[in-house]
Amino acid sequence: MKRSLAVLAMLLSACSSGNDGPGSETSGPDEPGGGGTGDILADVPAPESMPVEVLVLLDGEPAAGVVVGQGGRDERWTTGPDGKVTVIVDNTVEGDVAILASHPEARIGAALVFPGMGSAEIELVRFDPTDNPEYAFQDPGMPGHSPTSAYCGHCHVTIGQDFDGTRHSKSASNPVLHDLYSGTSSALTDESKCVAAGGKWLVGRLPGGGASSGTDDPGMNMDGSMDASGMDASGMGDSGKDGAGMEEPGADETGYRCYLGQGVLPALNPDCGDDPGCNEAMLTSFGGCADCHAPGIDGKLGGRNLLDAKGAAYSRGIHCDVCHHVESVDDDGEPGVGGRLRIVRPSDPSTTASFGDWQPLLFGPHDDIPNPFMGVVQRPEFREARFCAGCHELERGALVPGGKVDAERWPSGRLPLLSTFSEWTRWGAGMTCQSCHMPWDPDVANTADLQLFPTTVGLAGGWYRTPPSVRRHVWQGPGFPESSLRSGAASVALATELADGIFTVNAATTNEGAGHGLPSGEPLRSLVLLVEARCGDEALAAVGGDAVPDFGGYLDRKVAGEDWTVWPGATVGDLVRVVARTGDFHDYEGYGRFGDGSFEAEDKGMPVEEVAGQVRVTEVDGDQVTFDGPLPDGDVAYRTRDAAIPAEGDAPAGFSGAPGFGFARVLVDAQGRRMVPHFLAVDVASDNRLVAGGSWVSTHRFSATCEEPTARAVLLYRRYPIDLARERGWQMQESVLFDTQSE
Repeated sequence: MKRSLAVLAMLLSACSSGNDGPGSETSGPDEPGGGGTGDILADVPAPESMPVEVLVLLDGEPAAGVVVGQGGRDERWTTGPDGKVTVIVDNTVEGDVAILASHPEARIGAALVFPGMGSAEIELVRFDPTDNPEYAFQDPGMPGHSPTSAYCGHCHVTIGQDFDGTRHSKSASNPVLHDLYSGTSSALTDESKCVAAGGKWLVGRLPGGGASSGTDDPGMNMDGSMDASGMDASGMGDSGKDGAGMEEPGADETGYRCYLGQGVLPALNPDCGDDPGCNEAMLTSFGGCADCHAPGIDGKLGGRNLLDAKGAAYSRGIHCDVCHHVESVDDDGEPGVGGRLRIVRPSDPSTTASFGDWQPLLFGPHDDIPNPFMGVVQRPEFREARFCAGCHELERGALVPGGKVDAERWPSGRLPLLSTFSEWTRWGAGMTCQSCHMPWDPDVANTADLQLFPTTVGLAGGWYRTPPSVRRHVWQGPGFPESSLRSGAASVALATELADGIFTVNAATTNEGAGHGLPSGEPLRSLVLLVEARCGDEALAAVGGDAVPDFGGYLDRKVAGEDWTVWPGATVGDLVRVVARTGDFHDYEGYGRFGDGSFEAEDKGMPVEEVAGQVRVTEVDGDQVTFDGPLPDGDVAYRTRDAAIPAEGDAPAGFSGAPGFGFARVLVDAQGRRMVPHFLAVDVASDNRLVAGGSWVSTHRFSATCEEPTARAVLLYRRYPIDLARERGWQMQESVLFDTQSE
C-alpha cells in the first residue's frame, strides 16, 4: 500500500498541468520526483514468477470479461463470471510490477503487486459517456515549446516532433483551404495585384482570428507542402505567441482580403449576394469543412464555421486531443466530429486539483496505460482502417442552392467525392491505413519515450514495448518526397516497336503500392503521364495515339466549329495542340459505379482522344494569330506554352493534347465546368483513377527519323488543376512519381 500511495502521489505531482513533469527544465528523469519506483522495496526477495488471483470490480460489482494483463508483457487474461482470474506475474519485468484491468466502459485500472501477495483487487468505475462541450481541448504543444504537461508534447516528445509539420497539423491553417473556403487569394496581398487579377479588395473576417498566412510564409508553400524551415502555416515565428511559444486565441479580427474565384461561403450562402465578405449573420451553410479540417474548435461539435478556428484549433489542426477523444466511429454518419467521429470529452468532475476541472479521459489503442493523468480507455478502432474513414470517406448531394444530382446516374442522390476507405475495402490485402501511413518506429521504446525518460518505467511512463511496435504520427504520403509511399506508389513500363517509319510506344501505368485508388483523397488531384520519343537529341513528332486529357492543363480551349486562328492573350511561341475524337470511349476499370457494371463505356465519361498534331504561333495581331504550318484536323484545340517534360520541383505547365494520358476523378458543376472543387459538384463525369494493383496501357505513335529511336515516360502527381492554382496564385510545383526510358 505504501508503494501504491507513493506512486500515485508522484503521478499527481508530475502530471499537474501547472507543475514540472518528467523531462521538464527543472526536474529531470534522474532527479527526485522524476523517476519510477523500482527502488521501493527493492530489498525484498522475489521469485521470478508467482500466481496472483485478481478480482476486478466495476462500480462495486464483480465484472466478467475484463481484460487483465501485467505491465510490460503481451500476455492477457480475462475475468470469469465472478470477476476473478489468476495471473502468473513475472517479477523480472523492468519497472513497477503491476496488474492492469481494461473494460470498455471504464478507465484502465491498476494494482501494484509484491512478493508474497496471493491476491489483488482492482476497482473500475464507469465513465460518463456524454460529451462535455465545456471542456477545452488541450494544446498539443510544439517541439521545444511544451514546458509543462499542459501540452501533450511535454511527455510525448517523439510523437510531438513527428506531428509537427504534418498535413494533419496544417489541416486548419492551410492557406489553400481558406482560399477555397472564403473565395479568396492569399497570394495577392495588396489591392493593385488583386484588382489586376480580377478580384475584389474588401474587408472580411481573417482565418485564425487574424493569424497571418499566405505566400510570405517561409514554412509552407501554397500547394500545402513544407520547405526546410519547418515553420507552422501561420508564418508567425515567435511573434504573437505566449511564453510557451503557442498562439494566443485572439479575437475575430477582420482585414482586407483579395476575394477572387468561388468559395464555400459565397457559393453556399446566396443571401450574401454580391458581398463575398458576407456578414456573419447572413451565413447559414459552412459545407462541413471544419468538421474534419478544424475538429478542435471548442464548444459545439459539427456544423461550425471554419473561421471559428483559433489558437490550437487553427494552428495545430487535427491534433492529439481531438483524435484521442474519439470514443467510436459511426459508419453511417456524416464525416468528421459531430457526425461519424463520436467525440466524448470528459464530464466526470475531477477528483483532485491536479487534474483541473474534469477527470482525465482519453481513448487509444492500448489496454495497459494506467497513468491517471491520461485516463485511458482502450478502443480497437485506433488500430483499424475504419478510424480513418471518419473523415476519408465522403458522399454528398449537391450543396450549391439550386444544384441537382442526376437521379438516374446516381440513384442515392449522393456523389462519391472522397472514397479512400471504400477503395481500401475493395483491395482486401489485410493491411490497414495505419500500416502504411503510420509506420513503426523501432527507435522509440513506447509512446511516452522511455528511451528519453528511462527512470519512469511503470505506472508513470508505461513499460517498454516490443520493438518495433510504436506508430509514427506522420501520416506520410505523396507529400513526402523521401517516402517509399511516393517512390513505390506507381510504375510505368514501356514496350516499343518500329515499323514502316512509325515508332509505337505502349506505356503500362500501374498502381504498384497504394491500397486505394491512385491518386486518392481530394478529387482535385490527378496523375499526368507524359510520353516522348527521340532520335538522339531530336524530339520526334507525335502522329497519333493517346493524348493528355483536358485536366493536364491549358491556357485556352476551343472545339470544332470555333475559329482556331483567334486566341485572345496568345503570344509568339505558344503551341496549339489538336486532338481528334474517334467516337469511342475508354472502358476503364474504376471504383463504385464506374467499376461495378452500372455504367457503359460512354457513361464512364472519357472519350478516346488521339494526338492529331500541333502548330506554333509565329505572329500575333490583336487576337488573330498565324502559325508555322496548317492547323491539323481535329475536334479540340488547346493553347499552351511550350514546355519540356518537367523535373521534380519545376513550375507546372499545360500538357493537354500532348502525347500521354491522365488519371483523375473529374467533378463538374451545374455549368459543366470540369475539375471543380467538390463543394460545387453536381456530377462525377469520369473516374479512371488507377485501382489498387491495376494497370492502364496507353499507346503513342511518333514519326521515326532513325533506326533506333528511344522513348521516355514521366508520371506527374498534381495536387490541384493548374488553372485553379494559376487563378489563386498558388505556388504549385511538379512532383515526379516515376521516370523511365526504353532500353
